[in-house]
Amino acid sequence: MKLTVVFTLLAISLFSINSQARTLQSLAQLSNALLVLAEQATPTAGSKSCKISSQQISEKSQALHRLIDEKSQALTEGDFKILAQRADTCDKDCTCDIYAYALEKRERPIQTIADKATKTQMEDRQKCMAAVKNVCSQIKALK
Repeated sequence: MKLTVVFTLLAISLFSINSQARTLQSLAQLSNALLVLAEQATPTAGSKSCKISSQQISEKSQALHRLIDEKSQALTEGDFKILAQRADTCDKDCTCDIYAYALEKRERPIQTIADKATKTQMEDRQKCMAAVKNVCSQIKALK
């Protein structure tokens, strides 16, 4: 009985990680985290390290790129409205660059988002990565 409960909780947590990774916002946050991990030659004390090799970072980045492209293609009119509303706050969670990419891919750019995307610095990405819960397990779950 206890084993069934453990497996159920594990399945729910894995489903929750995968469903979180399906929003453009969470994909953008994972993108930032991968950029930070790729930039970290040697993790410093207090930095978030997922103990992931450069080869794995490359593989996860490719998988993430595919997911972002899929999500970009699936954007609806409602999604475009939501992204327009997030133009004022996307710099706070480091999602501007992925939003700008998705909007440009669909030929629906929003200049405010594009401008903010070009201003995102590595320090911003590190702060955003620190705010993401279970970032390492989410990255490792990318396929």
